[in-house]
Amino acid sequence: MAGVGVGLWSEDRVVSAWRERARYEPRMGADERETLLAGWARALERARAWAEG
Repeated sequence: MAGVGVGLWSEDRVVSAWRERARYEPRMGADERETLLAGWARALERARAWAEG
């Protein structure tokens, strides 16, 4: 996109040359995601408390 921004390539050229090489899809279940996010939130709370005092 930098090349398009500086006029090196046209947007049409970039769009026509683009090919998807890989696709990554989430495989984590909702329960596992919620557990990990809750742990992350607890870690943030502890870090903020440590930084304050």
